[in-house]
Amino acid sequence: MPPKPPARLSPTMAKLQQAVALHQSGKLAEASALYREVLRVEPQNFDALHLSGVAQRAQGNAAVAVDLIGRALARVKGRSAAANYNLGNALGDLGRHAETLAAVDRALALEPNYAEAHHLRAVALRHLGRSDAAIASCAKAIGLAPKAAYAHNEMGVILAGLERHEEALGHYERALACDPRHLHATHNRGVALRMLGRADEALAAYAQALALKPDFAEAVASLAILQQLLKRPVEAAASYERLLALAPDYDFALGSMLSERLLACDWRDYDTLCARIADATRAGKRADKPFTLMAFSDDPALHLQSARIFAASRYTRAATAASPLPAHAAAPAKRLKIAYISADFRDHAVAYLIANLFEAHDRSRFEIHGISVGPDSDGAMRKRLVAAFDDFADMRAKNDIEIAGFMRERNYDIVVDLMGYTADARTGVLARRVAPVQVNYLGYPGTMGADFIDYILVDSTVAPAGSDAHFAEKIVRLPHCYQANDAKRIVAPQAPTRAQAGLPEGAFVFCCFNNAWKISPGIFALWMRLLRRIEGSVLWLLATNDAAVANLRAAAAGHGIDPARLVFAPHAKHAEHLARHVLADLFVDTFPYNAHTTASDALWMGVPLLTYAGRSFPARVAASLLRSVGMPEMVMPSLDAYEAEAVSLAASPARLAGLRAKLAQNRSTAPLFDIDLFRRGIESAFETMQARAAAGQTPAAFDVVLP
Repeated sequence: MPPKPPARLSPTMAKLQQAVALHQSGKLAEASALYREVLRVEPQNFDALHLSGVAQRAQGNAAVAVDLIGRALARVKGRSAAANYNLGNALGDLGRHAETLAAVDRALALEPNYAEAHHLRAVALRHLGRSDAAIASCAKAIGLAPKAAYAHNEMGVILAGLERHEEALGHYERALACDPRHLHATHNRGVALRMLGRADEALAAYAQALALKPDFAEAVASLAILQQLLKRPVEAAASYERLLALAPDYDFALGSMLSERLLACDWRDYDTLCARIADATRAGKRADKPFTLMAFSDDPALHLQSARIFAASRYTRAATAASPLPAHAAAPAKRLKIAYISADFRDHAVAYLIANLFEAHDRSRFEIHGISVGPDSDGAMRKRLVAAFDDFADMRAKNDIEIAGFMRERNYDIVVDLMGYTADARTGVLARRVAPVQVNYLGYPGTMGADFIDYILVDSTVAPAGSDAHFAEKIVRLPHCYQANDAKRIVAPQAPTRAQAGLPEGAFVFCCFNNAWKISPGIFALWMRLLRRIEGSVLWLLATNDAAVANLRAAAAGHGIDPARLVFAPHAKHAEHLARHVLADLFVDTFPYNAHTTASDALWMGVPLLTYAGRSFPARVAASLLRSVGMPEMVMPSLDAYEAEAVSLAASPARLAGLRAKLAQNRSTAPLFDIDLFRRGIESAFETMQARAAAGQTPAAFDVVLP
């Protein structure tokens, strides 16, 4: 609230008036100096204390402001609406929102029609998670000041927090009708447009916000996020770099910049950035999101720390706001009600793995529900998935609160989250506790670091004995491999020829169909040594994006390898992609983030796979798959051994042929692709989890042992 000239005279009235004039003209440091001079003469001067506090807050000194305004209020026994309001603002800057609410309520008791105070009350209530009350307070502010852009903007922010983005957009546009240059409304309008899928309009709104304030970090961050969603990694990385120049400690920006660079295989300052992110995460800072951190780190303790930081930053309020579940224990004769929630019930890697499990579940003991929170499609996989569930709910248009309410009403015994912290996850639903047992499985290879997830399904390879301390969830080890696998994979009847795939006839083909962000500079250097040692060999990679292709070719040249020896496979339908595997000789894995679904695809198609088993879950998935398919000899104890074995296999056609023959035989006999064996293991896990919950016992780790 702008200062007003003091009402009462004092011996230092002239100096105080001069301070107020400076304050009103924005010369805050000079005004503050004069306020201090007044207070040296009259330490208890209400106006000097109050207005000095306002000036200190405007200079970013909220704690000093709280002290000064508090002393001012003591002089008048709290009877100043303006001072209580300004105290509330300073307390809000410090995150003390309950105290802000108390201060603003004192202001409103003195001046009930104080529009700015009703607005501040709405802000405090929003931060306290009391959305309905916040809406009511904001509506009161709008009623008192219908042309106040700040009040319309705040209503939009509250509604956006409830994921009511269409309504939020309307309020931002009303704010801009009142004040076309309102910076936050301009930016927030862009956010609402992005959430509504109107990307081009959102880009234009961010450009408008940055034209108003070129150093507006929030708008730069929003621009970077949208560029990520539009799959423009080079632009997104540049925006994150710009953001870090403006705000070096902006939440998760450093990791996001590295992640976008990795998508484009831009490895500038790779080691330095990785070390900075790791050090910052260990120090408790919001440096990187847990999923993207896995791309460069093989430290399971760091994975847990990152997940805890992220969970606390995003989901604490949702978990706190959730009301307790009603008492709910299934009768022994009742079928257990299991819900799987995912945004990937479509043509997606997770669906390719798990579709057969949904079909195979024992319907005499289990009722299987699907909660879809992602895009719809009319593809064959979507139709197959819908048919596989006893009930399928498309909830993509609902917000987290609505989805949580829907799921609570259905009294599920167990909810299985197939997303973790991957793209389009709706973790906020699980944070509101929608079932007595909540499980992290398959889509995210690591701990979620959250107390609202009870269990994680793993196996003894990805989470060996002694690794429990690196998981916030209780570990449940499934027999054999944790990963479900589809024994009904559809393969196109006709494979391409080498010429059609751009591969030279007679050359040894190393392949890796992992996403480009998994390719670390260290593993790429190793691959280049393989090409140097195996004359005429080629490396067959997936063409993830144009920037990655260009940068990988340049990196090959930097290693002295002809860029033409890198062959890039274009995107293809899954069945056609599987069929072209037969042209590869050896799948060479990435590190520290292994092939997961891509490894299963290769093994299903009979392509020998070589991996190095690291320390963390994502670095041990391929090892788990190989052991479960009866080929542990392809799991290397070090990267040196991995390189030596790759060279040996490439030079030994007979050995490689023997591995192919063994893999072809094991595919039908080993546990990896035995869906009924897998089904029995995971169903046993579900029954044990539910029995503990029904008995009132807390979650506990256990291993599933089948008869």
